[in-house]
Amino acid sequence: MQPLRFDPQLRRRWLVLLGVLVAAAVGAAFAWAVIPGDDGIITACYHKSNGALRVIDPSVDRCRKTETLLSWSVSGPPGQPGSPGTGGTVYADRIMPDYPNGPPGLALPKDQFLEILTLDIPEAWRVLPNEPVTVVTTSLDVMNKSNVRVGLNCNAGNGSNFVWTIEPGVRDSVSFTAYATMTTVALHCKASQAWGPPEGVVWDVQLWRATVAASKADSISHSLPPTP
Repeated sequence: MQPLRFDPQLRRRWLVLLGVLVAAAVGAAFAWAVIPGDDGIITACYHKSNGALRVIDPSVDRCRKTETLLSWSVSGPPGQPGSPGTGGTVYADRIMPDYPNGPPGLALPKDQFLEILTLDIPEAWRVLPNEPVTVVTTSLDVMNKSNVRVGLNCNAGNGSNFVWTIEPGVRDSVSFTAYATMTTVALHCKASQAWGPPEGVVWDVQLWRATVAASKADSISHSLPPTP
């Protein structure tokens, strides 16, 4: 009777097969366990005696009789808005329907100032006894559909007026920087005929977007921009 012989090649094949099966089982376990869940909730089981905590997927696992179920969200509920800080920037933005392709925009009447928007300045920005000092940057997107050249006149801040000329049929983006020592900044604009025949004027000036950004100035001596 011949002694039994163990084939080394057969042994390697069994080891490879066993490794594949173990890897597949581990991969399936990871595929099944979804932590946190689709709703963003993390679920865990807390052992009542030793305090051990284990995180589970409640769709494939559950707590034992010796454990207590716990759950919490990945992100908590939003908190209350904070008070304005001592720095940063505040914005006011007015966008007309169908921007950026327009029209219709906001029609600017001829030779009449129109209030476009207002922006409240945080009280925390006060560096003078009774007033905040703020640098104000304003941007405008305007379309001149008139048959005449138009002069656009705007102001925001302490009464400084800024004027641009816009040719007939031209859409233009303009901006200016001023300063303010009031608690509310108001942007006003008007359009006037700059050039063209006095008769047969077709007036159509549209404002498509206006943005006002205000930032706190450290002091009135070195923060004021140069006057154009």
